[in-house]
Amino acid sequence: MPKTRIIIATSFLQGISTANGVENIAAGSTCECDTETAAWAVDGGHAKYNEDETSAPADVTLEEFAAAIATLEEGDDDYLTKSGLPDVKALANVGLEISAKARDALWSELNPA
Repeated sequence: MPKTRIIIATSFLQGISTANGVENIAAGSTCECDTETAAWAVDGGHAKYNEDETSAPADVTLEEFAAAIATLEEGDDDYLTKSGLPDVKALANVGLEISAKARDALWSELNPA
């Protein structure tokens, strides 16, 4: 089963491939679609990621998260937010689509207090 993301359309999306098939999505509505379609819609300015999503982040394992962090640490880019957490956009740039909520949970597993 492919990983999915929940997005919120910021403009009308005609004929977008969703988890329910091909649909027309009104601006302001949410839909679940594969990560590639979600990235296309968000990168094109037609949608934004739903930070409260609950379906896709469960697919991210601690091992996948740790590997993405290791990849970010190898680069010279500053990937941490002002609050010291890995930026979700930086994680997406290395192939890990994750919500801020899921990132927070996995980060606390990797860095127990």
